[in-house]
Amino acid sequence: MNTSIAEKISIQAEEKEDTTAQADRLAIFEEVHGLKKGDFEAFLKNIGPFAASNGKPLTMLDGMGGYGDVTAHILAEAKKQGIAPDIYIVDESINQLKRGMSSKTLPEDFPQDHLVVGDIRETPFPDSTFDTVVIKMCIHEVPLAEQTKMLKEVYRVLKPGGKFVTWELAFSNKEAQKTFQDVIRKKDEIAGFTQMVAKRWFPMEAEILQAFDNAGFVNVSSPHTLEPTVNLRKRETELASIERSKIMHEKGELTPEEEKHLLGLGKSRCSELVAFTKKYMASVSPELKKAMNYRETVDNVIFEPEKKIFVGYKQK
Repeated sequence: MNTSIAEKISIQAEEKEDTTAQADRLAIFEEVHGLKKGDFEAFLKNIGPFAASNGKPLTMLDGMGGYGDVTAHILAEAKKQGIAPDIYIVDESINQLKRGMSSKTLPEDFPQDHLVVGDIRETPFPDSTFDTVVIKMCIHEVPLAEQTKMLKEVYRVLKPGGKFVTWELAFSNKEAQKTFQDVIRKKDEIAGFTQMVAKRWFPMEAEILQAFDNAGFVNVSSPHTLEPTVNLRKRETELASIERSKIMHEKGELTPEEEKHLLGLGKSRCSELVAFTKKYMASVSPELKKAMNYRETVDNVIFEPEKKIFVGYKQK
């Protein structure tokens, strides 16, 4: 691995402000995505093995890896097997990568030159670099037309016979896809995530499979169907992310009064989102509500989008 490339990219990123869509987004994704323990276990099972048949640890890429949560899980699971895979994380947001180290999500000894600021659609890595590439819940962060481009880049950096594993939305019902997209876009609008409103596309399963095919992957499968729960009240912290990030950048910490204000702001914005969603869902069919397992309480909304784990291989 030519680590000088990673070092160069990181140094350049340090010299400019992070203006990416995820720069000021603060969310604990295991919480807001409503993950179940069995889901992550299935993800890790499909990512493995972490070493080749001769025992040599694999070289892996955590694409759009953010603050390193997936990498941390991989390292912990591999450690149980006495393996230390060589993992790189690439993400557009220097703030999210820094968060991985400052929050101690990543091990303290995680190599800094393995944190690479870059676009997964055009990475700085040479052809045929990685044994495995992983992307969790990030294909939808780019427009539909760019999703195939992303997978083609993944294909390029994989070694022949290498494996790509992704965990992603995979709607089978077009009405459910539109409903989910409209609600989440409203959430992003309320939070002030303007780039996310404009760029994100939450894919149908058929669109994911088409992107795999267009990129050249073979032996594509979806070995595990996930059962996430979207609980809008879990989004309260995220909905005040921009204001929280601004204070942290300027002062480094929050006063008790500022913390109280931000908690109230998040609750208020979440109430706005809940009200929007209830009004929106009042006009949809009972069949769609059933398909989404939609339910309401006095001050909350809960539903279940379709997600799957997909696996594909680069031709040998």
